[in-house]
Amino acid sequence: MESNGTPPASSRAVFLTVVLCFLAAAPFVILLAFLTYGIFLFIIPLLILGGALAGLHYLLWGKTLNQEVAGEREELKREEAASEDDWHYDGPASRRRF
Repeated sequence: MESNGTPPASSRAVFLTVVLCFLAAAPFVILLAFLTYGIFLFIIPLLILGGALAGLHYLLWGKTLNQEVAGEREELKREEAASEDDWHYDGPASRRRF
């Protein structure tokens, strides 16, 4: 996918985000474990398995599809660039005094 001109995140920023999310989620998970007598802890491996399946799905299909439509995306960009040349807009008209 395109980055749209945004710089990539530094490893420090990514690490800080992960740590803060963990610190925010840990008390909630502990509370749910106490309220459900530990049954909630069986859900965590299912969530991890779902995330792994989603990652595998992206690796098998999403990345390939992104590469397959790259040519179409470039063609669309060229068409948009060509159509922008036809419509040149300088800005609003100046004020007129009567």
